[in-house]
Amino acid sequence: MTEIELLSYNLRRDTRADGANRWRHRRDRVATTVRGVDVAGLQEVKWPMLRDLVYGAPIHRWVGAGRADGRRDGEFVPVLWRADRFVAVGHGNFWLSSRPDVPGSKEHERAVVRMATWVRLAERGTDRRLFVLNTHLDHRVEPARVEGAHQIRRALDDLVGDEAVVVTGDLNATPDDEAYAVLTAPDTHRVALIDAKAVAEHCEGPATTLNGFDAPRPGKRIDVILLSPAWAVTTYRVDDRAEGGRYPSDHFPVEVVARLH
Repeated sequence: MTEIELLSYNLRRDTRADGANRWRHRRDRVATTVRGVDVAGLQEVKWPMLRDLVYGAPIHRWVGAGRADGRRDGEFVPVLWRADRFVAVGHGNFWLSSRPDVPGSKEHERAVVRMATWVRLAERGTDRRLFVLNTHLDHRVEPARVEGAHQIRRALDDLVGDEAVVVTGDLNATPDDEAYAVLTAPDTHRVALIDAKAVAEHCEGPATTLNGFDAPRPGKRIDVILLSPAWAVTTYRVDDRAEGGRYPSDHFPVEVVARLH
């Protein structure tokens, strides 16, 4: 496989309270970013936003579901990919709870419903396959984040065959937190995960991924791309470019260029 461009991007849901930062003012810039990559995991996306992106970038296909009902209600954590390069040969969703097949399920009273979406991609013209999982961990309750991370690790062990693995997500946890440690702990699961930043030949951008539509928030690298050891990472980039003094989301996009060993 030649190089592949990967993206993890929390888009900030559309809310009237954001005023000049509402989705309609940002969507074209976001669509340009999404169109520029081969595989994207997006977070905090509601159906009208996703519809804007997939209609605006017809070269991409996608899988995902609204977390509230498993259809279109609530936020999605969709995976998008270039249809001219990959074809989906399997996909699914699960909720981060003890009832993973039940839309809207959660464990902790104060937690928010969270889920993961995955897709198995076959590269056109080769026999290579990728397994891509995208998620958005809880932002209120640390035990929910940690349990969600454990559940994702178990799911990868169950679902992944011999594919190269990509995990994208907003962890709501930094590299100093337990949820991150669970996902990247060595030798604890059949499928190993490595932070793309840790093995990149070249890194660009700030050491944070959160900006709050205002300025980079130090110590808040909570958005990640994790890879199985099959990957070599050429470039890791946190894109902090602003246009007219405004960012297209309250998170920066995380972009990785990688190739299989």
